[in-house]
Amino acid sequence: MKDISDEFLRRFDYFNDAVIEKITIDYTADPGSRITVIVNCEDGDDPGHGWKYCVVDFQGVAEFKIEQALKTTHSVISFGIAVVHQAGLIYLDFACAGLHERTIDEVRSGDFYVGARKVSVSVLQDAPEGSNSRQMQQWVRA
Repeated sequence: MKDISDEFLRRFDYFNDAVIEKITIDYTADPGSRITVIVNCEDGDDPGHGWKYCVVDFQGVAEFKIEQALKTTHSVISFGIAVVHQAGLIYLDFACAGLHERTIDEVRSGDFYVGARKVSVSVLQDAPEGSNSRQMQQWVRA
């Protein structure tokens, strides 16, 4: 895992049109709170424009909001994410509607954001355990 960076986000087009595969919340006594979001997204470094699984690991979560109005199996991050630094925290706004320059009040008014002391990212080569894509792969192979 490495810290989130503009270079990483540009490589994956700020997760534009990425599919949220899995969200894990481990909310414990501070500073142990952690949220992990796994997205399936297009890799700009891949000559064939292949899709990869990116793990976004929020450590020391201070605040978050995850709201989903309809029951669905997949959620798409339309128009990518925004990153805001505020009061020593890193906020990722998964519902920025393509507006990448956001204020903290705009982030907090959205449906899906996480603010944490540290945000790390990594790339998986296979579908994560328990993801919709892994279940689909197993079904297709059967």
